[in-house]
Amino acid sequence: MFKTVRRHLSITSGLLLLLVFLLLGPGVNAVLAQGIPEPMVFDLVRPLDARKGELEVNTLFVLPLKSGKRTLEWAPEIEYAFADGHAIELEFPLEGGSLKDIKVALQGRFGISSNEKFIHGWQLIAKVNREDQTPTLDVLHLAGYRFNGKWSLFSMQGMRRTRTDSGRQIKGLYNLSVFHEMNRRVTGGVETNFEFGCTGCAQALLMPQIHIEPFRKHVLQFGVGMVKQTGHRAVPALGWRLIREF
Repeated sequence: MFKTVRRHLSITSGLLLLLVFLLLGPGVNAVLAQGIPEPMVFDLVRPLDARKGELEVNTLFVLPLKSGKRTLEWAPEIEYAFADGHAIELEFPLEGGSLKDIKVALQGRFGISSNEKFIHGWQLIAKVNREDQTPTLDVLHLAGYRFNGKWSLFSMQGMRRTRTDSGRQIKGLYNLSVFHEMNRRVTGGVETNFEFGCTGCAQALLMPQIHIEPFRKHVLQFGVGMVKQTGHRAVPALGWRLIREF
């Protein structure tokens, strides 16, 4: 199982390095690895360049557009930076009107490269399912790269460990997002999320999205994409996130 997970992660990491190589070119000016947009669906606790005291409340909504009954999945959360580059989050994922899980996340920054284009850190996510009390732990490495004032890239890679009655399950996680900042208030991007099990890709998400800041410290993110799980056909999905920073 671990060989399969490592193989998938090495392939996707290789593709990431190839993309960086192709996009980098002569004459690219060094810019700060600050303000790199966050993915909408699998977001950060706070940006890796967060300052101590920053506070954010937001809610993610995802509506799978499958045939038959459609259930809105949504997740209110609160995020607080308790130190520069370090933050904590409390999240309450719901399905319809029922609370599914309780999640706590902790995130920190490792550092910024000498040319100030690259920033990276770590994230831990602990989740407990309310129905069967199943615990899950995600351990992730976070990496962002700003090519110039418009283009940036963000990746998240790591493992998910779930303890069930039948034993422990481990999956590989790999998320890659590319963003283009059209102007100071509008950013477009494409987010991809992957879960790898022992038999291959267990779940994949592709979510083109747009981020709009209509007012200072108010952000609306909206996307239309596809979700594919093993053994099921791909399903279109709508997603949006409402954000208020303090």
